[in-house]
Amino acid sequence: MNKLIKEITCLQEWSLSTASIIQENSPKIDDALVYPLPFVPRNSFKIAVSKNSEAIVTITPDRIMRVNGFKDDKLVLKSIIKLKQDILHDQAILQYSESGQLILITRSFGFLDIFDVNGVFKNTIKVSTTAKNIFDSISCLQSITLDDEHWTDKIFILQCNGSFMCKKLSSDGKIETVFNIIIQSNGYISSFHYNSKYNLLITSSVFLRNDKSNCKESSLIDNYGISVYRNSKSDGESFKLFSGTKNIAKKLDSFMGCISSFYKFESIVTFSINSEETNLVSLTNFGKVTISAMPSMKILQILDPAILLQNSNTFVSVLWNENKELTLLLKTGEIYQENYDSISENMTSGNIKPTLNKCLAISKKNKDKLVCFNGINGPDFSPPDNKDPSNNIILFFVFFIWIFSFFQKCYLISLKIFQKEINIKNVEYKSRKIDLSINAIKNTTFEIYLKKLLCQKNYEKAKELAKEHNCFDIDNINKLQWNETKEPSDELLSILCEVKDKEWVVNECLKCNFSDFDFQLKLNDICNDLKWEVSEELQFLISHNNLIFQFDDWEDMEKFNQIKQMSLLDLGIFMLQEGRIDICVKLITSYRKLLRPYILIMLYYIPESVNPRQYSQLLPEIKGQSQNEIDPYLFLNEFNEKKIEYFEKEKEMISNSWNIIMEQNSNVIPYYLEGKKQQTICLNWLIKRVLQIDERCGLANYSMKLSEISTERGFTEMEAYIMHCYFYLQYLLKLNGGVSSTLETFLNMDSQVIAKSVIKHMSPSNIIENIPLLVKIFSYFEGRNSNSYAENDMALIIEHCSQTSMASLDVMTSNFPNFLQYKSIEKCFCASNLKGKPLIDECQKYNIEKEVRSALIIFNQHGVTPMFSQIIESRKNQGKAWNLLMMLIRNSQCLSEQDWKYMIMDVNDIRTVIFDKVLTFEKVNQLLLDEMIELIEKVSPDKVPIHLIKNDGHLSEEKIAQLILAKSNHYLNMSLPDINDENLVLAEKVLFLVPENIDKEQCGIQKKQLKKVKLALKLGCKRIPTQIIFCDEEELIRELVFINDNYRKVNKLSELCMLFDTNYSKPQVIAICIERAVEMEDFQILKMYIEELIETSRNIATVFNACVLLWKSKIFFEMREEILACMLLNCTSENDTQIAFDIMNCDVVQSNPLKSKDNFIYN
Repeated sequence: MNKLIKEITCLQEWSLSTASIIQENSPKIDDALVYPLPFVPRNSFKIAVSKNSEAIVTITPDRIMRVNGFKDDKLVLKSIIKLKQDILHDQAILQYSESGQLILITRSFGFLDIFDVNGVFKNTIKVSTTAKNIFDSISCLQSITLDDEHWTDKIFILQCNGSFMCKKLSSDGKIETVFNIIIQSNGYISSFHYNSKYNLLITSSVFLRNDKSNCKESSLIDNYGISVYRNSKSDGESFKLFSGTKNIAKKLDSFMGCISSFYKFESIVTFSINSEETNLVSLTNFGKVTISAMPSMKILQILDPAILLQNSNTFVSVLWNENKELTLLLKTGEIYQENYDSISENMTSGNIKPTLNKCLAISKKNKDKLVCFNGINGPDFSPPDNKDPSNNIILFFVFFIWIFSFFQKCYLISLKIFQKEINIKNVEYKSRKIDLSINAIKNTTFEIYLKKLLCQKNYEKAKELAKEHNCFDIDNINKLQWNETKEPSDELLSILCEVKDKEWVVNECLKCNFSDFDFQLKLNDICNDLKWEVSEELQFLISHNNLIFQFDDWEDMEKFNQIKQMSLLDLGIFMLQEGRIDICVKLITSYRKLLRPYILIMLYYIPESVNPRQYSQLLPEIKGQSQNEIDPYLFLNEFNEKKIEYFEKEKEMISNSWNIIMEQNSNVIPYYLEGKKQQTICLNWLIKRVLQIDERCGLANYSMKLSEISTERGFTEMEAYIMHCYFYLQYLLKLNGGVSSTLETFLNMDSQVIAKSVIKHMSPSNIIENIPLLVKIFSYFEGRNSNSYAENDMALIIEHCSQTSMASLDVMTSNFPNFLQYKSIEKCFCASNLKGKPLIDECQKYNIEKEVRSALIIFNQHGVTPMFSQIIESRKNQGKAWNLLMMLIRNSQCLSEQDWKYMIMDVNDIRTVIFDKVLTFEKVNQLLLDEMIELIEKVSPDKVPIHLIKNDGHLSEEKIAQLILAKSNHYLNMSLPDINDENLVLAEKVLFLVPENIDKEQCGIQKKQLKKVKLALKLGCKRIPTQIIFCDEEELIRELVFINDNYRKVNKLSELCMLFDTNYSKPQVIAICIERAVEMEDFQILKMYIEELIETSRNIATVFNACVLLWKSKIFFEMREEILACMLLNCTSENDTQIAFDIMNCDVVQSNPLKSKDNFIYN
């Protein structure tokens, strides 16, 4: 696998028409004579590769230059250039500059055209300024890069006239001349090679061919016309001969060669040096190849085509490859690659084979890859023939070059007669089309090359490579090609026939999923042909494939590919899922022995959306069998059992499928048919199927059809499911049943849930329209479920409808008069919004309780229209009954005594009729009295007929007095902090209603509270009356003292204190007033308050503090004795007494003239 081989890659292909070649190859320009340059190789197909192999340029005989570059490892054509017409096009030199930035191509008469790597023309060099002369043309060209400027090239140019020059070329095409010299030589220089490593110029001159030229022991200099010059200057302007040969053709030899055929002139036409610059290979015009060492020029090997080749074949081109390997191009187009020290021996023995055929030209710039120009159906590749008589003519021209150009011109004119004869030598083409290609040859290993070919899917070449080197099993390539192929073809069949591994062939044939019927048929034939050459397991698979293949006429091969490896059980399931009932019937009738236990399981996978009528023939049918019968057959009657070659293996395959189905779906386990009770299993399957159809597809009509079919086929238990489905459909379609419900949930649903669903999803008009259907459905549920009551369900629905109209109740009672009981009808009335006369009429119509109707009439007479629900609820709730009667009383607006008499009678009647269980007569009279007291807001107290309540006898005078005081207190609590507030006035007026013989104490307390509130409000209090009543006495007095000049109103403040029923005395009030008077600096009132306190106050802490404050204020200095006396009279503790004496002592200090009064500090 690691064997070294040649990797050949086609980089580009195109075709060339011979017509375009003939059209573009005119033999002359401006009457110039057409003949070849001396010792310049001829080839109209040219190729050049840049140093880094990133660009390739080619030229074809039609003078078309194609510039190519690499992109993503693919050769891409960048530009096509039509070259100028050139009479020596086949001897033009094409190469890349050493930097790889420029393309160089020579033309006749000393022109050198320059293009960049993209084919854009940059410049032209004219190396000669003389008249147009064919010998001004360039015979040899070499490019090197500068060490310090890798983007700049040095171009060495040799003309046929012997001129040698050097020019610098930059990447933008700018030209700079370095030198232009004539190399001193005794002979005609045909080619050269400049070696920058050793700074040597090696020239090749024409020499006479002799036997010594085949001697390997000699030097290249001795026998091959080689001269070596050394560069004496750094700029290269001077080359001095270092070593030269004497075997050079002189002028006389040239002249003699023109008139004699005994002279054989030879010259090296090309040089090539290896990458290490240690070996130099050269090629002569006779095709002889010499390999010599550098710089000694000692010959290492000679390859003479006369010895190594047959049929006058010769070497036309030579290049170095890696290490010692040479690449040799023969005249016939073969390429040989071998180490130079063994190539001669291998070619002689025939052990070497050509790497490539039909090659036109080769080129190489890097060490590991060779690029060649190939042609098919093209012209014969014809290098200059050594027997061509024009060689003598060429040497004759060379002779005249050495002498003088005048004779050359004369000779050219005289030789025009030869033009016609020379023109006849144009190449003749055998075909009208030439197929061209660019190929790359690279050293690689067998393994790497094979992997590359397989990655490129070039299987044919990979097979050829494997056969050639016998290093790889071709079966593996064929298998890979088979696996990678996407379309059927005869080639694929041939691949299968080539593969030796027959088991693999059979496996692939069985697995192949191509949809071509004919191809599948051929694969099936291959399997049958190989059936007895494979294992027993594969024999069964072939048999099974035949069974499936022959089972039906498979028009859809894609479907066949899906099922061909299925077991018969999986096949049946698949066909039922696809709706192919006919195939499933055929399958069951053909293989009943295998499939009978699994029929229900197969039927389980029929899509629920399929109409049961379509598969009714597959459903089980009871044909009079006993339930205890062992293994009955309840399915298809007619069957045609087919023979199975591998019965047990088919059975095992079905068993494996069954195990997988059980793992994936536990629901199918109960439907396995074997032994007794198969009727029960089938019945359970039918019931489950009926429920699943609705659950998964919502097709309850199909569930109903399946129930009907099952009943027809003997399963009488399914008759109940017909009714289930019918009512379920009615529920869904006519009653707008909830979308989330299914048939199964419907069967287990509480009837109350259905009633609520009807209420939610149906309008009252729809409900009224479907009342008969609703009665049937709820009656059906009542029969199925002991917890369901049709009356309750209908009452709930009618109650809902009664909220807007009593029409539903009318329809219900007229169609089903005894269906609803009185309580249900009463609920409907409670739900309605009827009031007043319409409500009374409806109550009359439905014979609602007489008491309720009477109460409604009384309410209506007084303009009160309660709803029926309010009446019913009030009969159970005292508060609601109270509110209803209060609404009645207030709505009547009774003012006169007579009005109140009637009101008392009506209220008592209502109480007696409907509220006797929640309200007593005492409660009713309390309500009447409470509402009657409120007349005080409109009339005077003497016009309020309280005696009517008193005379009724249900309330005592004490109770009446309590209610009146409570009302007074209510008004007081409702009053605002305003002496003229209406509620405050009413609170006082209400007290006039209290009977005279009632205990005055309670009434006096209320009056006292009113007086307290009024007095506080007169003094400017901002508190509400309730706060005044319950606030702290001292806090209120202090608050009032600081309002306006209330500190002067001691008597009123003292009166207010007395109303609080506390021990707060007048001196205490005066003490508080003193604080405010001190603040206001009211001296008059302060003097009066001090005098009164001295007289009346004793041992009162408040007064003591007031005196201290007054003393500290120092505003009554003249009354300090009175203040001090009052202070001493009101000391309540020893501490107070000590303070008083301290104040006295301070007063003594103050009266001392030696002391400053500012030193007094009281703490």
